[in-house]
Amino acid sequence: MPELLGAVALVQLRKHEALLADMRARKRMILESISGLAKRKGVVFPTPNDPEGDASVAVIFLMPEASLAQKAARALDAKDWAPGCCIPLIPRTTMFTHTGRQL
Repeated sequence: MPELLGAVALVQLRKHEALLADMRARKRMILESISGLAKRKGVVFPTPNDPEGDASVAVIFLMPEASLAQKAARALDAKDWAPGCCIPLIPRTTMFTHTGRQL
């Protein structure tokens, strides 16, 4: 690796922990700010397998019905928060973990 590239990589690695802490704080803030409304609407936030290892690059939530998930995706896209960010998945009633536990 050329010296300049190595120097840039070293600087970025030094910023890594602060960047992760900031991303985790922002995710926590988002989840706390919408948790009341989400609970009233039946939205579920999956429990992370490793909270300390969560890079917090996404806020994932599961809707109780596919139609509500599609409505939420359209609303987020309309706000231009991240067009196309919502990925429709199989309704949670048919999703299982590798242990066989239903999500």
